[in-house]
Amino acid sequence: MSTGPRFSIVIPTRNRPRTLPFTLRTCLNQDFDDFEIVVADNCSEPPVAQSIADVPERVRIVRSEAPLALSDNWESAVSHSRGEFVTVVGDDDGLLPGALANADRLIRKFAADVVTSVQAMYLWPDTPGPSAGRLAIPVMRPTVVGSPQHLIGQVAAFRLPYARLPMLYNSFVRRDVLERLRSRMGRLFADPIADVFSGFAVAWAARMCVQNGEPLGVAGLSSTSNGIATLYPQKGGVDPAEFDQLNRRAGLSWNPAVPAIRALAAVAAHSFQQAADRLFAGDRRFQLDEAAFVEGCVRELKSLEPRDWEHDIAALKDWAARRPVAAKALAKAIAANPNVPGPFDPLPNLGFDRHNRALILDTKAFGVSDVASAAALCESIFRFRTRPEAWAPEVEKSDARNPRPALFGIAKP
Repeated sequence: MSTGPRFSIVIPTRNRPRTLPFTLRTCLNQDFDDFEIVVADNCSEPPVAQSIADVPERVRIVRSEAPLALSDNWESAVSHSRGEFVTVVGDDDGLLPGALANADRLIRKFAADVVTSVQAMYLWPDTPGPSAGRLAIPVMRPTVVGSPQHLIGQVAAFRLPYARLPMLYNSFVRRDVLERLRSRMGRLFADPIADVFSGFAVAWAARMCVQNGEPLGVAGLSSTSNGIATLYPQKGGVDPAEFDQLNRRAGLSWNPAVPAIRALAAVAAHSFQQAADRLFAGDRRFQLDEAAFVEGCVRELKSLEPRDWEHDIAALKDWAARRPVAAKALAKAIAANPNVPGPFDPLPNLGFDRHNRALILDTKAFGVSDVASAAALCESIFRFRTRPEAWAPEVEKSDARNPRPALFGIAKP
C-alpha cells in the first residue's frame, strides 16, 4: 500500500522560465490536497530554484548537473515521485482546476489503474502560424471504460491520433503499472519520444482505464515546445541538434524500421515499433498499417518548404520501395496532396467543431495570454470542476470495433 500522496504531478523542464510559472500555477490551483509536485530541472540556466520566487512547500525541485536526454530527464523525474498515481505535465501545459478531484472520483468509481482524457489545446501567443492564441475545449464526449489495449491497434492503423493513448502526458497512472513496465524493460522511457512511447506502453500494461469524456488538462504549444522545434526547426526555440546529440549520448535512437521524417505519423509509427520491439513483438493484434502510414505522412508533409518536402518524400519512397502496398498508397497520396507550403495551423476554424466535438475560441478576446488563464477560461465556461460529468453524461465500454471519433488532426509530440 502506498505511503506517499495520492497523486504526483511531475514537471520536466529545461530553460523555460517564461512558461513554467504558469504551469505551476495550474497545478497548485486544485481543490484536492493530497498531492506533490516534482519539478525536474534539466540543467536550466539559471536554475529553476533561482528563477521561481517563493517555492511552495509541496513543490520539490530536483536538478541534473549536466543536460540529459529528454527521456532520461523524464526517467529521473518519475523516479523521484512518491505518489500512488503519477502524471507528467509539460512546462508549457497545465491542469484544469478540478483535475485531481475528478481523477480521484473516477479512480474510486471504476477501480481504475489509469485515468486519461482528451486535453484542451492552447496555442500560446508566440506559437508560429495564424492559430496563435486559440483554445480548443473538447465537450460532449462520452466517458469510456475498459482495457486500453485496443487503442494500440487503432493508433497503429491511424484510425485514432496518438493523443488518444494513455500517455503519462495526459493520464494519471497507478504506480504498480509503471513498476510492471520498469521491471519488464529496465526503464520506463525506452525511446527518445518519451510521451508517445509511454502511451503505447501503458495501454499494453494497464488493466482498467477510464477515458474521461471531459478534459482534465490543457496541452500547450509555444514557440519553445519540443514538438514545434522538432517538426518546424526554423520556428522553434529548442535546438533539434542538441536534442539528437543528447539522445545519441543516452543510447536512444530512431527505430530503423521507420523512416525518420518530420511528420507526426512517423512519430506514432516509430514509437509503436519501439513498444512492439520491447513489449509485444509478434502479437498479431497490433500491426502497423503501412498504407495509412504513408498517406498520413504525405498529408502532413505537403506544407513543408520544397527542399524539406523533397528530402522527406525521397525517404518515404526509399522505405516503401520494398513494400508494394505502401508504394502504391504513397504514389496515390503524392498525387492527391501536392506540395503547398503554408503556415503551421492546427486550429484553423473558430466556433464549434462538430466533427471533433470541440469549442474553438480566440482567447485574445478574453484577455488570455498564458496557460493558467486559458485553464481558468475553460472552467469559467463549462464548470468542469463544479459540475462533473455535466458535459459527458454517457459511459461506454471500450470497443475495438467502434472507436470514438478522433479529436484534432494532430497531436502534440
